[in-house]
Amino acid sequence: AAAMLTLAPLLYVDAGAAEDRVLASVMGKVLAGWWQGEVANGGPERYQRAIRLFGLLSALGRDVSGDLWLPLLAAPEREVLQSRQPTSAPLLIGLDRAAAAGRRGEAVLLSLLLLGDEGPGQGDSMTLGRIVSALRQVGLADDAGAVALEGLLGVGF
Repeated sequence: AAAMLTLAPLLYVDAGAAEDRVLASVMGKVLAGWWQGEVANGGPERYQRAIRLFGLLSALGRDVSGDLWLPLLAAPEREVLQSRQPTSAPLLIGLDRAAAAGRRGEAVLLSLLLLGDEGPGQGDSMTLGRIVSALRQVGLADDAGAVALEGLLGVGF
């Protein structure tokens, strides 16, 4: 059962249809169980892992209950701060504008520039979420899912 709770978030990232209500209901319970497992394991990285997972699921259009976000909002600041390099604001603004205008090539180029040489596994969670959302917005849902999956695997999921 523990192994399933560990793998289930990765399966939800790769699940395909974001509008599947039955899957969303089941995964809501599984994600709650996953979070309880993270809490039981202790470690300050649990907050970073949850922020990354829930943020990427949201960027993919998956339903993440507000109940799951609440403990993260109450987390000690020292445990949610990221030590990653800050992202270029002009690149993020460009990405948002390209995605909103449906400029697929530009969105992909800016995503690659934002990911840098390290790729999704090393990027900060907020930037990664915006990249995934932008790719999805320009019709590259499969690629968005692949970036999200690599982003999770890169931090030990």
